[in-house]
Amino acid sequence: MPFRGVVFDMDGTIFDASGSIARSLNETLKRLGYEPFSFEELKEMAGMNLYEILGRRVGEYEMARAVEIYREIQYTTFMDDTRFFPGAREGLEKLHGAGVRLGLFTMRKTESAEILLSHFGIRGLFGAVVGYDDAPVPKPDGEHLLHVISLLGVERDDTVVVGDTVFDIKSGVDAGVRAIGVLWGLGAREELLGAGAWRVVGSWDELVDVILSVE
Repeated sequence: MPFRGVVFDMDGTIFDASGSIARSLNETLKRLGYEPFSFEELKEMAGMNLYEILGRRVGEYEMARAVEIYREIQYTTFMDDTRFFPGAREGLEKLHGAGVRLGLFTMRKTESAEILLSHFGIRGLFGAVVGYDDAPVPKPDGEHLLHVISLLGVERDDTVVVGDTVFDIKSGVDAGVRAIGVLWGLGAREELLGAGAWRVVGSWDELVDVILSVE
């Protein structure tokens, strides 16, 4: 039987939003007079929430203003440089059409994820969307993933989690849920397998095939 539920990471798995996020972060820092992040710094911080990332530069007394600036930039310009990864929309539609229940867990705020999914016309494919702010404990703790699974109304043995970073894989391991790592985001095959990935795939077509033809 194929999986009855799939919980996806969003950025780096469904959407290529790395340029949009980096631009919004560095424009925020520029407006406040701070040094921008390098590519290496941004990659190192993958999986952290916005407060943790901005906290690498911004003092606590300016954090609220920094977050306000970031969200103003991101919410009004993300459509300029955020794109589906090849095959993502079609893959999600195929899984949904096959009766698989889809969920999403992300280190964005739930509101931010909802805006992005709605803009690209796929919010209706997901039975549950949970950002870090609505999670009991955010990933890589398994509670974030288990919360989404409970909202979907499926069993964890019938569910797989999909993501591009070790944080996503570790969430699956912590929750006792099989995890599939994808190679079109930030993660490399060796590190995803080392974190405990059940499978690693190189395309959305391969991902869908694995999910629908699980042994």
